[in-house]
Amino acid sequence: MANKHLNETAVQPYSGHDAKLEFPFTSDAGFKRAMKDEEICKQVISAFTGLAVESIKSISSEYSLSPVLGGRGIRLDVLVQADGRLVNVEMQRADPGEIARRMRYYQAVADTHTVGKGSPYAKLVEHIIVFACTFDPLGCGIPRYTFRMQAEEAPEAPFDPGFAWILLNSSAWAKEQNSSLRRLLRYMDSGTAEGELCRRIDAVLLDAHEDGLWKEGVREMMTVEQRIDWAEHVGEKRGLEKGMAEAAAMYRWLSEGGRTDELMRSFSDPELQQRLLDEFNAVKQKG
Repeated sequence: MANKHLNETAVQPYSGHDAKLEFPFTSDAGFKRAMKDEEICKQVISAFTGLAVESIKSISSEYSLSPVLGGRGIRLDVLVQADGRLVNVEMQRADPGEIARRMRYYQAVADTHTVGKGSPYAKLVEHIIVFACTFDPLGCGIPRYTFRMQAEEAPEAPFDPGFAWILLNSSAWAKEQNSSLRRLLRYMDSGTAEGELCRRIDAVLLDAHEDGLWKEGVREMMTVEQRIDWAEHVGEKRGLEKGMAEAAAMYRWLSEGGRTDELMRSFSDPELQQRLLDEFNAVKQKG
């Protein structure tokens, strides 16, 4: 079925879409919704990795992996099988800390699931991990960091373990030379939908936001931390001094105080939320 928003957004790029969209591309829900579209997924992967993606075998979101019984599992934002390789893309709107160790662990856990017992190591498929960040994860002011293994003493020595890690920094989009990646990073940073890919993502998300059941389902499935992040983000983007921004501060206060049960109930109980907000404001005034 044709997307009714595609022609509208193709007229000219517009900025500030975060003020329109409750769940933009950089949000957990918006990113996963857009990446379900195979053509969008293919072009996003191509822009993020610099590889020409010919075909996609599967797209999985919220993909859970566990290394061993009792070990720490991981949940991947989006895992794509494309052209015989695995590409894991994580959208990061806040700095989770220890990002290098996190990428290492994701790589290790995923590898244990790509070969069976007794299989040769040659069966390990090429694996690329991308963390698409709305901030500069390493503070060097560049839009893209690519990591591959090599010998310090002989960088030219042939040594290819079959993986690469990529960190993207949308705040430095203007420095990116590749036009496809530059437009996508700019879209992440400001919501300016320039170019066919960004306009297509916009159209998909605008369509999704007209689906009340989808939005309600997203809200219900959000974890406490996701709700806090969402409330803070919406409050910041819309310039609210109260409302969402104030609620976000209260959510974090309750979460840090171990009052998660009250916090969760307040999401569907306006009266409880108001009582908790009054309590929070009273404590804040005393402090």
